[in-house]
Amino acid sequence: MTSKRQALNCMAKNLFSTFTSEEIKKAFSDKLVRNVLEEMPAAVALLQDGEKTPDGKPFYTCTYANKAADSISGEHLQGRHFVEDDGYIYEKLQGVSTSNDGATFIHNWNSGGEKWLHFTASHLKNGVLLTFLDKTWISNSIKVDSSDGSAETIELNQNFIQRMASATPDIIFVMDIESKEIIFATRNIAHELGYDHNQILPMENPFTELVHPEDLPRMLAHVDGMKSAGDGEVREIEYRMISSDGKIRWFEDRNTIFKRNKNGTPIQKMGISHDITDRKAADEKIRLLNESLSDKNRELETANNELKTFTTIASYDYQDILKTLYTNLEFIILKDAKNLSNTGKGNLRKAQTAIQKMKLLTDDIVALSKIQVPETSPSRVDLNEVVSALINELAEKIAEADAKIKIGSLPVILGYPYLLKLHLYHLLDNAIKFRYAGKSPHINISSRVEEVESGAMQHHISVSDDGIGFPQDEAEKIFRMFYKLHKEYKGSGIGLTICRKIAGIHNGEIKAKSEQGKGAVFSTYLEPAD
Repeated sequence: MTSKRQALNCMAKNLFSTFTSEEIKKAFSDKLVRNVLEEMPAAVALLQDGEKTPDGKPFYTCTYANKAADSISGEHLQGRHFVEDDGYIYEKLQGVSTSNDGATFIHNWNSGGEKWLHFTASHLKNGVLLTFLDKTWISNSIKVDSSDGSAETIELNQNFIQRMASATPDIIFVMDIESKEIIFATRNIAHELGYDHNQILPMENPFTELVHPEDLPRMLAHVDGMKSAGDGEVREIEYRMISSDGKIRWFEDRNTIFKRNKNGTPIQKMGISHDITDRKAADEKIRLLNESLSDKNRELETANNELKTFTTIASYDYQDILKTLYTNLEFIILKDAKNLSNTGKGNLRKAQTAIQKMKLLTDDIVALSKIQVPETSPSRVDLNEVVSALINELAEKIAEADAKIKIGSLPVILGYPYLLKLHLYHLLDNAIKFRYAGKSPHINISSRVEEVESGAMQHHISVSDDGIGFPQDEAEKIFRMFYKLHKEYKGSGIGLTICRKIAGIHNGEIKAKSEQGKGAVFSTYLEPAD
């Protein structure tokens, strides 16, 4: 019997959306249709017009009303007359009769207390079909208690609510605290979750049945807890609901007291329900990313500790070993030279040369590993003073190469003096080193302010030369650690790696531009001090 009743209810709910008004009127004479109407939860009443009062005023007589109509109205409707004294509802019925158009409206039905109901009136020949729905969560019906006796005011408020509902993605609802039934909602949340009428009808209380089982006890406790809420107090809760496809949807409700009984005890709460599924998914992604980042940080910390250990070994033990090897080879060459062939002596010298290269490489690795963001705060650094000091330190190399260096006006940078000096040292040293044999290099150090890709203004510090240069497709490779484009020149291939690291520490960058045989330009972009 239960399944038959549910099927009849479903048929009746869709009956008036699929038949014309004339077909509905004819259907009322059919026994099966009447049985369907008696089983449906929506109130249905057929009002006949054409009769008049003794003073000539037309009135409407209810010729049929189903069980739901009597239950919701609180009286036996069949045979009831709707006359001019009925006021607002009478005016609406007349409007439907004369215009042949339907109407929806809010009306105060004064039977057994003040009760506001939502009506839908459809025009019929010689009558009006009136439907109104009982309070149920799956409908958009409204039953509102109001101290304002004006139906027009309630209708205006309803229009305001509907406009507000259409402008917000949130669902505004009123819930009975004791029964946990939703007695008003701007949108049907079950439909929002993808359920149709056939799926909803078997549910005793769709709200409690669609809340995730793990969250239901907490939700019920939250609703009961609203009985202790003060006026104007807002209480929030996050919970999950299950959509028709089995997926989880997250919601956040902000609730406040909507109505109290005569004793002042809260009996209804009003809530605003916001779908936070996307936010929860984003939060979960952030959580996973943070976990991954924490793992990476631990790995990085381990790698840094291992690097520090290596640096310590390279700085002391490894260099001591190289020094001992070199010294012992030198001792053999000096003391046992008479016992060695010329080939043997040459091999020993080659071994010493290899040890010296290894020591140079070790020194550079240690120097690179020590380049970190200093613990001290950055300060204003005048690059004119930095370059002047470098010229003095490199005076011997400059003189040996007969280098011609032109220095323009350089800016003041907010940074670390030692690192900026090391940066410019490698650039100037390379400009002197990579020159044509027998030719004096011409080096130019200059600066200008430029707008970079991000739109920020930065100092563009340029170190250019007229040396051997390099192919432009090698411009990124030369910044790699140990990358040597010109192997005939001394060096470990780590100087430009150091330059890029120092530029990064200063939130800047370094680029290279060149053409084989036509010199090179190294451009460093640094933020201004002010």
